[in-house]
Amino acid sequence: MKSVIICDMEGLITNLNDGASKMFGYAPENIVGIKRVSLFSPGEIVLQNVLGWLKDANQTGEHVTKTNFVRKDGSTLSAKIKICLLYTSPSPRDAHESR
Repeated sequence: MKSVIICDMEGLITNLNDGASKMFGYAPENIVGIKRVSLFSPGEIVLQNVLGWLKDANQTGEHVTKTNFVRKDGSTLSAKIKICLLYTSPSPRDAHESR
């Protein structure tokens, strides 16, 4: 099952696909614009690592790692994640390169 969760740089969930909704047990209307991706993380895993993951994704185009997640029912799953930065306006790198 492919799960796609889109969040802003603050971790606020802005969209998710049906696979993510089914995998984690949350209806989009209950978390989009309301909850942060750390909702799916046991303990402090995301909070402790997210800055490094984002830095790596920014420098290389993506960051791939394996980590643990928590579903709405409290069960856990281990999964591989890929973090990609998506820009809604020109990225700082694009703006610099166009000069």
